[in-house]
Amino acid sequence: FDKNKNVTPVIQALQILGVPEEQVLMVGSESVGWGNYQGVLTDDNLNKVYNSCLFSFSMGEIEGLNLVPIEAASVGCIPVINSKLTTREELFPSDIFYEYNSVNENPQTIVNFISRFYGPLDIGVDFKRRLDKHYKDVLARKFYKVEVARRIFEIYEKL
Repeated sequence: FDKNKNVTPVIQALQILGVPEEQVLMVGSESVGWGNYQGVLTDDNLNKVYNSCLFSFSMGEIEGLNLVPIEAASVGCIPVINSKLTTREELFPSDIFYEYNSVNENPQTIVNFISRFYGPLDIGVDFKRRLDKHYKDVLARKFYKVEVARRIFEIYEKL
């Protein structure tokens, strides 16, 4: 999180859910004054954080590529993504992840999204299965360094 990425509704949602502040890891260049602030992490430490979390949050709207949900999905951490994120449809399309259509910067929509993972197990299992499949079939290939380099080379060749 950083101050420019609309963290306030996330904090409010976590408070509504009764999540203790000390259990929330905040990562980024600036502390938002809430949660367990970790600062800017090395790749190895960031990987450890993703592997220890149930959810990651991307509530901004204009994020560019926004690696947070991709990195989270790679280890089974559920990304909570603003439906208005400019790259959301490209990264997590509605026909696969319709649940994201109702998530926005309103704390209650975040609460509603997270709460479905504490209900019947099959709901959470189904979502995580789709997330894992989508990561392996689409995102991992699309963002694998060799594939990225190939696409850059293709663009260069066209110039």
